[in-house]
Amino acid sequence: MTALIEACGGRQVAEDEAVRQLAGALECLEEVAVPDAVRDRLVELARFVAEREV
Repeated sequence: MTALIEACGGRQVAEDEAVRQLAGALECLEEVAVPDAVRDRLVELARFVAEREV
């Protein structure tokens, strides 16, 4: 089943969406009034979730 999804471009679509969502999340974090240390940790977490290999 995984091979079929990949063959049909499903993985690429999911990766593209993850990049899009990450960019939106990072933009939102720039607008929130939180300490820099907190923002840095949230950015780190967002990148981990979006960029990890499953």
